[in-house]
Amino acid sequence: MENIYKKVEEELNISEHIIETVLKHKYSWLRKQLIEMKNIRVLDNNFGTFYVPEGKIKKYLTYLDSVESKTSNEEKLQADKDKYNEILRVVSNYNTEKKIKK
Repeated sequence: MENIYKKVEEELNISEHIIETVLKHKYSWLRKQLIEMKNIRVLDNNFGTFYVPEGKIKKYLTYLDSVESKTSNEEKLQADKDKYNEILRVVSNYNTEKKIKK
């Protein structure tokens, strides 16, 4: 990444520190949006639209199943499972509709 920062610094005449700070801020914002999962897609006006891959949701649900016996907070675990099952349903429907439109 440092090479990319240096190239951008040279091309735009902006401090490497500023470039790194902006990118970290942007990616932390994007990560927060994806974790909160208020929508299946996150629109970032400067970078485009990001979608949550269906496989990642399935993998996380499998992980939740594996930790089920190890956790003491079953209510929170069930709430997470319900939330991500709903997200999986919405993403699956979206992907199906997208394939039909093609």
